[in-house]
Amino acid sequence: MQISDKLFQYNQNLKNGTEELHGAQGTQKIVSTLKELSAGSIFEGTISQMKNGKIVLSLGNGQTLVARLEGKVELKQGASMFFQVKSNDGTSLAIKPYMTNQTMGNPILINALTAASIPVTDQNLAMVDTMMKEQLPIGKQGILEMARLLGAHPDIEVETLVQMVKMGIPVTEELAAQLEHYMENRHRILPEMERAAEELVLALGEESLENGDAIGQYQRLMNIFLEGERNPGQMETLGEVLTESERGQLAKVLQDIPELAPQWQQFEEGEPWLKPQISVVDFLKSVQQGNVGEVKMLFQNPQFQKLFRQFISQQWLITPEELKEDNSIGVLYDKMRYQVDRMEQALAETGDTKNSFVQAATELKGNIEFMNQMNQMYTYLQMPLKLSGQNANGELYVYTNKKQLKDPEAELTAFLHLDLEHLGSTDVSIKLKERKVTTNFYFSEEASFGLLEKHLPILEKRLEKKGYQCTLTLSREKKEGGFMEEFLKKEQPQGGTLQRYSFDVRA
Repeated sequence: MQISDKLFQYNQNLKNGTEELHGAQGTQKIVSTLKELSAGSIFEGTISQMKNGKIVLSLGNGQTLVARLEGKVELKQGASMFFQVKSNDGTSLAIKPYMTNQTMGNPILINALTAASIPVTDQNLAMVDTMMKEQLPIGKQGILEMARLLGAHPDIEVETLVQMVKMGIPVTEELAAQLEHYMENRHRILPEMERAAEELVLALGEESLENGDAIGQYQRLMNIFLEGERNPGQMETLGEVLTESERGQLAKVLQDIPELAPQWQQFEEGEPWLKPQISVVDFLKSVQQGNVGEVKMLFQNPQFQKLFRQFISQQWLITPEELKEDNSIGVLYDKMRYQVDRMEQALAETGDTKNSFVQAATELKGNIEFMNQMNQMYTYLQMPLKLSGQNANGELYVYTNKKQLKDPEAELTAFLHLDLEHLGSTDVSIKLKERKVTTNFYFSEEASFGLLEKHLPILEKRLEKKGYQCTLTLSREKKEGGFMEEFLKKEQPQGGTLQRYSFDVRA
């Protein structure tokens, strides 16, 4: 069968709805027979050499082909493209680049669009090409649906839209932007949280905000944060957040607020300073009692802003101990989303709807929603961690499916990524089966590698104490590609949500 016959058969199958191509399989069907190339046949090859009007092509089956190149077309060595046979007399072969409407084209893409009655444009060619690369079917219905989505969302990049369809994520501009952030490694939720806290604090001290509105806004924000029982800010003291010098600077400002000065200040050699053992939350709660005009001045003080910013951030962090609780991450994100919504409403009540906090809040909520959508099919979460002396961003991926979870003998594979202040970027891969744990650590920093190498026996003993047989290895290198890239390339799991997984974080 000639290549041109295969193209005709492929086109007919698409029209009749009897065949759908997945990935590169369609190309393989067309280029599998190259023994007899008649005029008009089309095949794909990689340019290995060009000299004196002759071209050497490398074919997909490992063979090479020497032919006479006709037509004045600029080609590059190493490029892969489609060619069409112009003549073949049995001893010499003449070929030319395959072209459609004076542009080089891939016949598979063109025929797929033609079969679906979709115009052959650069954007539509890119759409079908991306569908094939992502192993999505390119039958008539699949192409029509993708083209409809592309027309309804012209601002979304073709590659992003196709990826969303493959992952089963609803196609919206907001979720598309989040997916691009994840693919470009700009998705860390911890910096978004810190930015939202920063913008909220700055909005409170804006010059345009009237004194009465400022104190009223502060009272509403504190009520939002203090609502409920969980209050990690209660655990920190002024001495843990502010230096002695900073406490002295803040104390001087508080001298103009008589209601606060006697309660919190001490004097040393005539200079006021704040008691380091005072809890941050108690201090912030007392500010609500101050004089309106004077408190507005306090809101603009850098030391007060640092305290308030730290208090807000602590509301949205989770400790390793809290990770032991069922669905602790889900509860945290629900709380965060609820509080951000309430804060936006509080700002809107004063007519302040255009400040930078609104944009930061939108990004933060968008990231949470994207994780929620991903977790319908995959098991992925970010963990904004409160560790000793630092905040850290962690990411956890679990590869498994619902059927395996019900099988006690099935292997569970997880990947953990941590960005730590002193250890740097740390990646951990974990495999667990029948209480046997295989763990690989990847470090980009030499000092980090040495630190864990020194303490590895301690970790091994703790795991063994909990009944695990473990194999632990260290690599002095950074995990290539990043877990997010690796994660998105995986086949889509069949089901399972975060709450279905039981992972012994205590180990």
